[in-house]
Amino acid sequence: MQILKEKYGTISNKELAKIMGRSKQAIQHLAHRLNITTLKVANHKHCVDCGTLLSRAAIYKKSAERCVSCANKKRSKEGHHNWKGGVAPLRPLVQILLKPAWIIPIMQRDNFTCQFCGKRGGDMNVHHILPYRKIRDKVIKDNPEINQRTFEGKKILSLKIVEAHNLSYGITLCIPCHKYIHSETGGELLGTPNVLVADMDNQQPSRANVLNFVARKVHRLIGEDAQSNKPDTSAAHSISLSEDIVGTCR
Repeated sequence: MQILKEKYGTISNKELAKIMGRSKQAIQHLAHRLNITTLKVANHKHCVDCGTLLSRAAIYKKSAERCVSCANKKRSKEGHHNWKGGVAPLRPLVQILLKPAWIIPIMQRDNFTCQFCGKRGGDMNVHHILPYRKIRDKVIKDNPEINQRTFEGKKILSLKIVEAHNLSYGITLCIPCHKYIHSETGGELLGTPNVLVADMDNQQPSRANVLNFVARKVHRLIGEDAQSNKPDTSAAHSISLSEDIVGTCR
């Protein structure tokens, strides 16, 4: 109890709890029960930037020099440990702008239906028929005056890249089909099933190739069902197409 009376209010409750071997809550309850109050301290601390009076807890923290508002300003931009000079990556900025201007309109056009396997709803992606890098590189080439190393320049480039995205450059795919198209076996959509994607300069299947591929799978599935009532196990994904999708493929 003597330690509590001597130290309470002169050091933080956390340090006092370690000395007494109790929790902070126990220290506070015990001090309240014994009617021990903190000492009136005259040397209050003020914010070094705006001069605002800091809380009493700041007296016991050597690192507490600023109020919350000034501390947040100090940690922003150049003061933050992750500051890269104001140059944000280009692709995340484009992706944010693409969603309302390109991704959602394409999904609405395709009725939120995977144009590969016919699955409707759920998690969907929009696949770049024309590779993103080609669209990006063309915009950068056509606008050499824009400084890519500044954040403002990147914002301008991002807007121009989004404007260059035509709706015909995208197609709606479910996540498994999207992964399949970007895999090595997805070369079948390009008519080169034995060529690695890395060796094809990142070629992408056209919308017509995707639909023709689905049509071949559907015809094969219908033919096998008519003979043996067994599904086509050679297909990369199970085909479950509605009548309007089958009609489109034909």
